[in-house]
Amino acid sequence: MNINWQALAEGTTTGISASVVIALYLSLRSRARSLFLRRSIRKSVRQFDFGSGLHGLTLYIQNKTDKQLVVRGISVAGAKARYRLSSTGKVEALQLFPDRKPTKKELADLKAGKIVAMSQELSMSYEWNTQPPSNGFATIQPYTSQEFLLPAQFLVDWDDSIQSIMTSIEYTDWSDSVRLLHVIQSDRIEIMTKTLDHYRTEINSGSLNKARTMFRLPPLKIPAKTAEAKKEPNNKGCCGVGA
Repeated sequence: MNINWQALAEGTTTGISASVVIALYLSLRSRARSLFLRRSIRKSVRQFDFGSGLHGLTLYIQNKTDKQLVVRGISVAGAKARYRLSSTGKVEALQLFPDRKPTKKELADLKAGKIVAMSQELSMSYEWNTQPPSNGFATIQPYTSQEFLLPAQFLVDWDDSIQSIMTSIEYTDWSDSVRLLHVIQSDRIEIMTKTLDHYRTEINSGSLNKARTMFRLPPLKIPAKTAEAKKEPNNKGCCGVGA
C-alpha cells in the first residue's frame, strides 16, 4: 500500500487553513455585531421618555435591541449632587413601527420645548407591572421600556439644576462577554428643566396634593415657609420741641 504523503500533507494544510479562515470570519462577524449592538444600545437608551405624575418625575428607559439590558444605575446629575432614580416595576411594550425623521420645523419646535406629534396613529398601550428588583438592578427585556422614578417628596426642597442624565447598562454581547456601558445624556436638559419647574409649581401651589388626595394618596409634606417681616421704622413717640 503506497501512501502519498505529499498529497496528505497538502490536504491537511488546506483543511487547517480553511478552519482558520472560518474561525477568523466568525470572530470578525461576532465583533462587528457586538460593535453594532453597543451602538444600538447607546442610541436606544438616549431616546428615553421624560414626564411627571402623581408620584414624581418619571423616566422611561427603552430597549430596542434583541438583548436584555440590566440597568445598574440611573441618576440625574445636578450641579451640586447626583440623584438616583429607582425602578417602579412598570413595563411597557414598544411599538415596532419604523420612526420617521422629524422635519426642520418639528426639530425647531422640539428645541423650543414645544410638544410635537410625530404620528397620528392611535393604538392601545400595553403596560404591566412587575416586582421592583430588590438589588436595585432592573432588567429590561427586548423591545420593552421600564419606568424609573424620582419621588415627588424629594422634589419639595429641590435646590439644584439638572446637568445630565447618567445611565449604567450591563449587557451580554454576541461573543457572550458581559459588558458595561455608561451613557450620559445632556442634550435634552432644557425640556427636562421646564418639566421640573412646572412640577415644582404644582407642588408649591397645592395642586399636586389635591390630585393625590383624589386618588387616595398621602399628601406631600410641605414645610411652612416662615419669613421674617421687614420691620418698619417706628416714628411714633418721637420727642419734639414744644412751643
